[in-house]
Amino acid sequence: MAISVFPNQLSSFSELDSKIDNKLSLSLKTDEWEYFPITSLFTSEEANQTNFRVDDGKKVRESEEEIPLISTSKRNNGCVGYVKMTEEEKTTKGNCISFSSFGGFFYQPIDFYRSYARDGNVWCLRADWLNERRGLFMGALLTNVYAEKFHYGWQVNGKNIYDLKVKLPVIQEGEQKGQPDWDFMENYIKQAISTLSLSLFGNTTSSKINLGSYHGSGRNLPFRI
Repeated sequence: MAISVFPNQLSSFSELDSKIDNKLSLSLKTDEWEYFPITSLFTSEEANQTNFRVDDGKKVRESEEEIPLISTSKRNNGCVGYVKMTEEEKTTKGNCISFSSFGGFFYQPIDFYRSYARDGNVWCLRADWLNERRGLFMGALLTNVYAEKFHYGWQVNGKNIYDLKVKLPVIQEGEQKGQPDWDFMENYIKQAISTLSLSLFGNTTSSKINLGSYHGSGRNLPFRI
C-alpha cells in the first residue's frame, strides 16, 4: 500500500490534472529570460552527515518511519533507498534542492538522510520562495544546464556553486519587471505533469502515479529546459 507523505496536498498526479485549466499553453521562450547568480536565489549548506551507506536502504518504502537515503546518484532523485528514522542519526530538512559533487539537482520535498561521506558529498540549496512546483522547475533546469558539466576534474561543492548563474523566465511588465516569474514556473510544471506521461520505475509509465509510492513528487520530469 502506498504511503501518503503529503496529507494536505494532492495524492496523485491524476488529481492534479483535474485542477488544471486545459486551455493553459505555456512555452519556453528562453530568449526572453534573464541570468541570475545563484547567490541571489539560494543559500547553500551541506547535508547532515550520517553513517548510512548506499546499500543500507530498502528499495521500497514500507512505512512513514522510513525516509529517503540521498547520495551522489544522478538517478531516482538521488535516492538509493529508504531507511528507518533513528535518534542516532540527524536528518536533513526537506523543501530544498539537493546536489552532489558530480551534478544532478533534485527537489527533496521531505526530510531525508544523506549517505556516508565516503559515498559522496551532498549539499542543499535553500530559499524562502521555494515550494514543490518551483523546486521541480529549478531542479530540472539546473540539471539540464549543469549536470553533464561536472566531473572528477571539475566538481561542484557548497562554495563554487555560488559562481554559477542560471537563466530564468522573468516578469515582462509592471513594478516587478525583470524579477523571476515564479507563477510561470509553477504553471509550467502543472502543464508538464498534466500533459506528459511520467516514467518513474524503468519502463513503467503512467499519468496516474501515486506520490506516496515514491518519496514525494521530487523527481526528474521528462522535459527539457
